[in-house]
Amino acid sequence: MLTKFVNKDNLHTATDKDKIRRLMANAERLGELELVEKCSQRLQHLKNSSQQKELKMNSAVSKIDLTYWMDKNNYYGNGPLNKSMRTAQTNLKNNYNLTYNFETCDQLIDKINSDIAEYRLTKKEDLAIRIFDMIQLWGGSMGIKSFYYSDTRKNLPKWLPNYISFIKVVSEEANEQTIKVKVGLEELLAIYGLGMSFASKHLKFWNDLPIFDDRISLLLYSSKAKKVSDYLKFLDDVSNLASQSGLTILEVEKSLFAFSQRYFKNDKLLLTGKNINDADYDLAREIAET
Repeated sequence: MLTKFVNKDNLHTATDKDKIRRLMANAERLGELELVEKCSQRLQHLKNSSQQKELKMNSAVSKIDLTYWMDKNNYYGNGPLNKSMRTAQTNLKNNYNLTYNFETCDQLIDKINSDIAEYRLTKKEDLAIRIFDMIQLWGGSMGIKSFYYSDTRKNLPKWLPNYISFIKVVSEEANEQTIKVKVGLEELLAIYGLGMSFASKHLKFWNDLPIFDDRISLLLYSSKAKKVSDYLKFLDDVSNLASQSGLTILEVEKSLFAFSQRYFKNDKLLLTGKNINDADYDLAREIAET
């Protein structure tokens, strides 16, 4: 269960403003000026988050035939690792002495899931570390950028406590889904080099929730959403699309990614100019122009 108290150690993930104010008042009485400042910053962060303009999904997205696109995502299936995954696997081996020899997407996914199941039983930290690496590998070459290049990966005390805390939050059955998402993502986003795109990949494997990477964010909202509140809005929109299509939220996300990958660049809502004879190309253009 989550602690009912807010203290200096969990302040960075705290969302209860009254408890933060009480901590701040106590710190003022004790003359702990640094903690007072951190409380003030946390309260301001929560205020700014609540004042953010809500994302609005592009209505043309609802026209996508999600069932058709569901099996077009090349991060799944018994086919070979895609180019981005192979690059990630090679970089881990050559640059960080982390050797994996996966050949297919399903092989990698099955290993991640089996290790997660084992971790839930044993709580072995080496399993948590390996799971983290494999999820980054599964996400492709972008997952081997800041986190590994900065040598954060080697400094376990700097990131592993956050990852273990994330796992505890999302694994606690008594926690409501909103708590799992809010606190879980905040723990992940506190890790240097881990943005929403890859943080939500860990959320997918540990808690069966959809990935919210730049492709999906651009396709739905024409912007790169980075906030936890943005993820909650995305979760609502994906749930609505799932209800309309008869698919699960994970299947909807897989389909949206495949559609985006077919027509759009990775980091901008710009058409690649390829596949212009496809039946769905006009729909892709409508999404880009809306």
